[in-house]
Amino acid sequence: MLATGRIPSGPEVVFMDCTIGGEFAGRLVETGERVMGMESGRCFATSVYAATHTYAKIPDHWSMNDAVSILSTYSTAYYGLIKAGRLRKGESILIHSAAGGVGQSAINICKHYECDIYATVGNDEKKQFLMNEYNIPENKIFNSRDILFKNQIMEATEGNM
Repeated sequence: MLATGRIPSGPEVVFMDCTIGGEFAGRLVETGERVMGMESGRCFATSVYAATHTYAKIPDHWSMNDAVSILSTYSTAYYGLIKAGRLRKGESILIHSAAGGVGQSAINICKHYECDIYATVGNDEKKQFLMNEYNIPENKIFNSRDILFKNQIMEATEGNM
């Protein structure tokens, strides 16, 4: 949005009103410990002064790129599912574009809540990915590139979705 001009740019806007650069990954100056976190749009920089409650240790098996890319996708999925959607254990859920970053974050959250997961994807490669990576059965993955999935999901859930 910023690149296309839909969000005004410039130093006075980027660092005050725009959330670009909200995620960070790096090392603590004092200890060298690898950390990741979010700070209200102040991270579009080479160094960040972050409050201790805004960051967490990066797991040893994650790269810095893994760490910084996970923050916004999981925050989006968490807000949508838990805060706004009030997801409860065992519910059925449809995750559109499930092979994307936010979709995969949503799948992991829903697996934690032991949900009955239905998904849409744009092609067979993504469908196979969900089957292999997340053990989602083929009969619960639908094509998002046409409107047939609506009726297919209603049939698969016996009208309960």
